[in-house]
This record gives sequence, structure tokens and C-alpha cells, in this order.
Amino acid sequence: MHYKHSLLLTAILLVLSACSSVKNSTSTNDELTDVKIEILEEMGAIEYHNVEVQVMQHFPYCGGAAPTEEMMNQYSPASGNYILVNKVDSSKTTVIADSTGTIYLFLENGEYAIRQMFKDMSFEAFYAKNNDNGNSFTSRGIDCYRKWWEKNLLDFTVNDTTEVKTKITFGSACFTGNNPCLIYNGPYPP
Repeated sequence: MHYKHSLLLTAILLVLSACSSVKNSTSTNDELTDVKIEILEEMGAIEYHNVEVQVMQHFPYCGGAAPTEEMMNQYSPASGNYILVNKVDSSKTTVIADSTGTIYLFLENGEYAIRQMFKDMSFEAFYAKNNDNGNSFTSRGIDCYRKWWEKNLLDFTVNDTTEVKTKITFGSACFTGNNPCLIYNGPYPP
């Protein structure tokens, strides 16, 4: 076992023992989580996380000339705010992807999802905001919009035995951006 992992394991065991001594009949899980995080911070284990998700965005080539391999593979870290959803109780929290597009989290066991911020609204509001077709577009219909709105960037499970470390990529299309429910009818650039 690596020295750093040994220290983290020690810190976690201390957190768990401290929480069991703090727990009483009026303590909530949120209070216990706050105690765990506070103890980890005080011990210098603030860097500890059990979830690491890197979010990347792919940019399509929309030019006219034959593209190079480099032009076809343009990716960039998708830094900014995202929504973390606890799928058990439907609670939401804003999380931040840093300049490398990475979200670091320390989460309790459970089922979670990461969603794009622009989907954090009712389906009716989402549909009204994104279904502006204009003359150059055809809509794929309301069912397409519902599936797009419901789709998470990532669904994942946290448990005692596994750390979550993954990379997800989302992209856009030429002329329709990130909206998969529009078909571009032209005119196309020369």
C-alpha cells in the first residue's frame, strides 16, 4: 500500500470513529457528513476524493476543405458548473469542473448523476427555450427533446470498495450546436 493511501485510510478510520462518537438520536446524515469533511480538512486530507470525473467537449470540423486528423480531433476541457443529482432523494448540488475539466468529489455510498447546468429546469421550460427552429431547421419532435432533457452526462454508483474515476466526452454538431433534436436544412457554406 502506498504511503499516501495509508495516511488516507488512517484519516478515514479516524473520521468514522469520531462520527460514531458524535452520532446521537438527533444527528442527521448531513450533520455526520459535515463532521467527516471537517475532520478530513483538519487532518490535511482535504485532497482526498472518491470520485474523479473529467469532462471533455468535442468540437466538430465544419469547414469546406478536407480536414486533417488534427482538425477532426479537437477536444477541450469543459470547465464550469454542473449539477450533481443524488438519485435516491433527488437532491441537487452545483459542482465545479476545474480548468482541466475535472470534478473532484467526496461522496457517501449511493446512486448519482452529473447533468449539464442548462438542463436544470422543468421539461416545459427546457422545451420552450430550445425548440426555436427558425427557417433553416426541422425539429425531430417533442419526444427527442424529452430524451435529451432526461439524459445525464454520467450515471454512477459510489460504494465502499470502488473509487469512481472516469472521463466523459460530449460534443456538438455543425450548424445545430449541442441540440440533437434539430436537423439543419441549409444553406450550407461554400
